Amino acid sequence: MQETIEITDDIRKAEEEKIRIEYYTLDNNTHDIYMCPGDLIIICNVIHDYAELLQEIAEEVKGHGVAVAVYNYHHDRCKKIQKIIEDAMGYSTEAAIEKCKKKRERENKEDIGEDALVLATRARRREEVKRNTEASKNVKKIIKLGGIYNDDQRF
Repeated sequence: MQETIEITDDIRKAEEEKIRIEYYTLDNNTHDIYMCPGDLIIICNVIHDYAELLQEIAEEVKGHGVAVAVYNYHHDRCKKIQKIIEDAMGYSTEAAIEKCKKKRERENKEDIGEDALVLATRARRREEVKRNTEASKNVKKIIKLGGIYNDDQRF
């Protein structure tokens, strides 16, 4: 119980330690946003996961030059934003992921705490590859049964 109280107190103190973020609008007005360091860490982690998702999608749509360029542009922009925030805070998403991986290895677990969106995208892609492989095998069987398939022919 005492540990829970201490953790709650740490969270409350962290939320009180606001970091000022200043931004400018197109009409030259300035605005300030105050966020606690934990919120900025979450933003860095979300940006990291989204950038990885963009990169995976760009790999899936190879051959569509404009689409790949757009995904790569947004990936690079996300990484730039992530780096600015991390450098200002002295935080590293990559280091946090490595730390998490080492901890999970000790616990013999597969999930490293990645965003559900990234995990769902990977699962969808694995399922598509599996379906395409099965469909290809079925086509070969049909062609072979019809006497059209020759073992020397390749798809």
